[in-house]
Amino acid sequence: MLGSALCHLYNPNQKVFAFHRDKIFYLDSGENYSLDIIDINKLNKLFSEIKPDIVIHCAGLVNMDFCEREPELANVGNVIVTENIARICSPKTKLIYISTDQVYGDIIDYSENREDLNPLNQYGKTKLKAEQKVRELCSNCSMCNHLFNSFLIDVKKRSRI
Repeated sequence: MLGSALCHLYNPNQKVFAFHRDKIFYLDSGENYSLDIIDINKLNKLFSEIKPDIVIHCAGLVNMDFCEREPELANVGNVIVTENIARICSPKTKLIYISTDQVYGDIIDYSENREDLNPLNQYGKTKLKAEQKVRELCSNCSMCNHLFNSFLIDVKKRSRI
């Protein structure tokens, strides 16, 4: 959802390459690729060809109940995929990682620079591990872990998605 909204928002002014898991991508996003983003070799090949300036990584397993039932799959979908993307971004590529407010746990203060995070569920734990991988592997990165529900609603209103 968020990725589609961002493609729609940025496509008129930027060259957009959309990576997705669907067989058909219904938005005009410039170029789009249907692939399994777990496959680091395919990702690496595409990144080498495209040489992106910016990567907005918003893919992941977001169903909290599923993540609780299937923690290994949650780890692959949220941590391993993110680690792979962070590894293949060149130092010139800006990686923007979309995380979640679930990394905060019971903390009320959602400051971006908090280090005492204690996620309460498997989804939050995997997203926090993914954030740590991004910081470890990618020197040119930013993370967003809240406010995107209102952003997506605003994008949908403006773009009529």
